[in-house]
Amino acid sequence: LTDQVQCEEGVIDSINWCLYEVMDNVFAHSQAGSGYVMMQLHRVERRCVIAVADTGIGIQKSLWCSEKPKASLDVLKDPSSSIEYALGQGATSKGGAHQGNGLFGLRRSVEVNGGALTVTSGWGSWSLRAGEVDLSTDRWRALPDKEDHQSTVIDWQLDCSQKVRIDEAMGSSYPIND
Repeated sequence: LTDQVQCEEGVIDSINWCLYEVMDNVFAHSQAGSGYVMMQLHRVERRCVIAVADTGIGIQKSLWCSEKPKASLDVLKDPSSSIEYALGQGATSKGGAHQGNGLFGLRRSVEVNGGALTVTSGWGSWSLRAGEVDLSTDRWRALPDKEDHQSTVIDWQLDCSQKVRIDEAMGSSYPIND
């Protein structure tokens, strides 16, 4: 990436941090047997686009099946609301301190950078484009298996010409170093 496009301060670190956090969520929560990662580099536009997909249980079911669900029943019943909850600060299905900020950090990085983010899981979809959030639920969308394989796709892009620092995006007063 750095050999192909000039990146402003923090872009590479934010991409690394966000990719690690999304992949960690796949391994920790999806119960998926397989997955997919793709990265595209758009040199002229100076954009990096990354998609991570899995064939797992989906965000809604992961939250629903957690040991101590923190989300309200209304949130847990609605696929798009479950995604929005998962993108919030401190959202976790595991419990415990210092957890639940991976997707929040991704969301904040995209917001600060002016990038784009779409999360589709099961019948729910959440997207951020040009600073506008859109939630939708499509119960007609075909799922591999609505019980055990709802699948999740997290697709985001960062503008390499715009500064973004993960520590600032998350409101931390000290540098975040993974």
